[in-house]
Amino acid sequence: MKRAIIGILAACGLAAAVPEGPPRVPCDIQFDLTVKILTFDRNLKARVGDELVFGIIYQEDYPASLQVKTEMERVVTYTSIKKAGRVPIRPAVIDADFNSRLLGLAKVFR
Repeated sequence: MKRAIIGILAACGLAAAVPEGPPRVPCDIQFDLTVKILTFDRNLKARVGDELVFGIIYQEDYPASLQVKTEMERVVTYTSIKKAGRVPIRPAVIDADFNSRLLGLAKVFR
């Protein structure tokens, strides 16, 4: 089975903790935009194969990263968008902790 992974870095939520930085784009808008952009690829099915794994990458030691991970999981789980074009989307949560990187990626491809 051929799969492709799109990683969304929950660690990007750390930017939300900086008061002078730009406002953080909400997770529901990030997910919607990502899927809409992917549907413009006419060869998406040929490129990704049977499914598209939407990876939510986070760092457990950082509260902002955990917060964004939780929000993104909720969005991906409860959204009505379950496909990019004709390709099913499957969410996968990946802990970016050094010791679990390979384990996390191994779980994604099961």
